[in-house]
Amino acid sequence: MHISKITGINNYRNLSGVSFKFDNEVNFIVGENNIGKTNLIELMHKMIKTGKYEETDFKNLRDPIEVVFTIEYCSDELGFFENTFDIDDEYSITITAKQENVDARIEYCHTESGTYINPKVIKMMNFIYYSSLRSPNKELSFNNSIGTGKVLNFIMKKSLESKDLEQMDLLKEYEVNEVISELNNKLNKLNGLSGEKIEAFLSNDKENIINRLLEIGDANGRSISKLGDGLQYSFNIFLNILELLVHLKTTKKENDFDNLLIVDEYGHKLMPIILGLDEPEIHQHPYRQRALIKSIKRMFMLI
Repeated sequence: MHISKITGINNYRNLSGVSFKFDNEVNFIVGENNIGKTNLIELMHKMIKTGKYEETDFKNLRDPIEVVFTIEYCSDELGFFENTFDIDDEYSITITAKQENVDARIEYCHTESGTYINPKVIKMMNFIYYSSLRSPNKELSFNNSIGTGKVLNFIMKKSLESKDLEQMDLLKEYEVNEVISELNNKLNKLNGLSGEKIEAFLSNDKENIINRLLEIGDANGRSISKLGDGLQYSFNIFLNILELLVHLKTTKKENDFDNLLIVDEYGHKLMPIILGLDEPEIHQHPYRQRALIKSIKRMFMLI
């Protein structure tokens, strides 16, 4: 499944009247600064995932934003939009996405018949937008609850679950207790009120302990924050893809998650994913960009 073309854009930033055609695998949007490359990616991100445009997206606040786009799919994906498809091609559907004003949300319908399309179905296409403004070194930490740090935390948690560990298996208790004792001797001087005492103790939270112990980096023990922007960028993209799967797996019931998947004739479970990378050339030279795309395609096959 892929967006094959956008045939009409009205009142969105500087893209009114512009149309696009897309390859079914990889597309590079090339052009001068300020012509709308990032605007196109953000348009698709809001149209598919967010379901709402912001005030700054409206070129004219008095008019609605309207986008007409076509999705093509294979025989295994028939029925994704139930019985709605284009008359001249059962393997495609042209959709009109329209937001009347700033306070409304995007509404979707089949362009030819006007049949209503549930926004949840559009969101199931799973658009991943990776902005060039992201800072991987602020996310890539086991002790982080934002961005792709959530994925590292999830992987660590699953690894702990596979082992029967007590918190003392992670530390040498005698040495730690010596440090705690010395620390509490100093903290005692800060306890001014009678009957009130604040002191340090060893946490029983195994996840918290190992989160604070671990860092991520290269085989030479260098922290990810000390490595090149290109490596941070590419590794964070892979985690960003996994972040989508972790989010769906942890927030959906098992049956609901299975409903997001498409099963092909060989029994393989497939999930539609569209990945939008903004300005990869900032961190990746052309050869590395090609290698990155190949790696992403291999990863899609594995997951």
